Amino acid sequence: ENGIPLTIVESLRLKSCGSKNKIIAAHINKLFTKYDTHGLGRNFMLVFGESQNFQSLCKNYFQYVGELNSKIGFDEKKFPITRVSLKPDLSESANIKIAISYHLHNSETRELVHIILNMK
Repeated sequence: ENGIPLTIVESLRLKSCGSKNKIIAAHINKLFTKYDTHGLGRNFMLVFGESQNFQSLCKNYFQYVGELNSKIGFDEKKFPITRVSLKPDLSESANIKIAISYHLHNSETRELVHIILNMK
C-alpha cells in the first residue's frame, strides 16, 4: 500500500540450534534493522529445519529466541524481546511449529512470527 510493504518474510536453513548460535540472531537483527524500515506490526521468520531430530531443533530454537536479548549479534536496545508465545493451535501438523516473539520498538510492540518447517 503506497509503496509500503504489508509484511516481510526472512528465511534461513537450520540443522541445529545451540546457545552459541549466531545465525538466528543475525537474521532477526537484519530483518528489523535493514529490511523493516517502516516499523511493520507483524513480520515472519521462516525456518527450514534440516535436523534429524525436528522436535529437539524446535525446542532449542524457541528457547534461543526467548533468550534473544542476551545473544551476540542481536540489537536488544532497539528491539528488545518482551516474550515468546508458542502457538501449537495454529498448526495441526507435527512437521510445522509456530511461535510469536514480541519486540518493543519506539514504545510499540512488533510481532515476529516464527514458523519452523521439517524438511527431513
